[in-house]
Amino acid sequence: MKLSPAIASLLLAACTLIPLTARAATYNWNGNGDDSYFDTPANWGSTTSSPGNSDTAVFKATTLPLYTAVARNAIAVTALQIQSGSKALIDLSSLTPTETPDLKSGGITVYNGSLTIKGGVTEATSSLWIGNGGSGSFTLTDGAAFTYTGGSSNFRLGAAANSPGNTVRIEKGSSLISNSTIYLGYSATSGGNTLTVDGINSSVEVKNALSVGSIYANMTDNLVEISNNAKWTNSSAVSVGYNSGAKNNKIYIHGSGSEMSVKSGSNVYIGGSAGTATNNEIRVADGASFKSGSQVFVYQGAGNAFIVANGAEANIASVFNLAGLLRVEKAAFVGGAFNLNATGRVEVMEGTLTLTGPLAAAGGSRFVFDLAATSHISLTGTGANGVFSIEDGGVVYIDLLNVNSTGMLELLSAASFANVNNETLLLGQTFSGISAALVFDDGKVFVNVSAIPEPSSALLMAAGLALLASLRRRLKAFTTNTEAVV
Repeated sequence: MKLSPAIASLLLAACTLIPLTARAATYNWNGNGDDSYFDTPANWGSTTSSPGNSDTAVFKATTLPLYTAVARNAIAVTALQIQSGSKALIDLSSLTPTETPDLKSGGITVYNGSLTIKGGVTEATSSLWIGNGGSGSFTLTDGAAFTYTGGSSNFRLGAAANSPGNTVRIEKGSSLISNSTIYLGYSATSGGNTLTVDGINSSVEVKNALSVGSIYANMTDNLVEISNNAKWTNSSAVSVGYNSGAKNNKIYIHGSGSEMSVKSGSNVYIGGSAGTATNNEIRVADGASFKSGSQVFVYQGAGNAFIVANGAEANIASVFNLAGLLRVEKAAFVGGAFNLNATGRVEVMEGTLTLTGPLAAAGGSRFVFDLAATSHISLTGTGANGVFSIEDGGVVYIDLLNVNSTGMLELLSAASFANVNNETLLLGQTFSGISAALVFDDGKVFVNVSAIPEPSSALLMAAGLALLASLRRRLKAFTTNTEAVV
């Protein structure tokens, strides 16, 4: 049928109003241009274009030790990928700050290789995976500001099976904001991941949860390190080795001014409730601080610990629940209420532990005091908030270290006691030759040391014990050899 000229004209006009949709393309960086600019077509093997909104930008060539792509205009791509062990540096530092990102990508994936972003403002919207079928590294440096607005894929180090040993580093005044959960280890075969935030004005803000070797069973050797005046804020739960068989997962906060803060309503978990997770810890040291607005749980399991040492401070506004180890060594711990389970152990090693709430200790739990310097537990609350109690009619033990003087030494003070007496709170381990007894008086626990061995006697005793142990080993070896001959 032949169209009338009028209808044909209308159809032609309508067609001109329909926008053309750009076809998505994949661009592979080769760096063959005359410069290092990201938007130079020749650097992408093209004569006409560079990656745009609908495209995927891929660095996968390996002929150079490092590929540097400099932004002279804002960059927007659907995906940014590092493949085949390639090393890429995207330099945003020369761009003038605006309200929009200098680099915006739907997803960023470092399959294996490394990606460094220098300066500028970056936003990723759908995924952020470091290590996907290999080992990858991701670095923010020179004041780079990175926001991951988040998707169901989350922020993953070790995003797939058999992808261990991945690293993320935020340094030199750079910042990372993640609206999604950060996972260190997303497979039991993808452990050994490290996320480091280092230096003054360097920071991480997680508006969701932090999972350090916790999402699956048997996850190992994952580390978050906050150092040299860096800051970390978490708005949701923090878990360290919270699954069966998890081991050697840690958060380490150290250096003057370094701080980790977990907001109210977001619990902290070290180890797992099944008791098979081991050697998972949070360590705060060397003038750093840790703050939590909610409960902290240290579960049973060898080596599961919360350690505050060398001028550091921990402040737990809510309940501290301990079935593992708390060590306060030349440092300060301030908490609310404190629940000490039967397998829990509190070591106060030349430090102070101050509680504004009650302290409830289950039978079988232990306190250890190092008497080389002041080591003290104080319950500063009044009424029910100042009660030190021993639960279920059990027996709690106090061990003493470095007893080097006689006299009455105060170990603990409270507003009042409940079921605390010389039958429920006993001296446990002390040095041989020491004569000491616990004394209870007006809400205070003292140790009265009436005799200690002379230094020469102590040395002789130690030498004698060492000699006895050596003789026992030789006798055992001789007996074993004789049995083998027979």
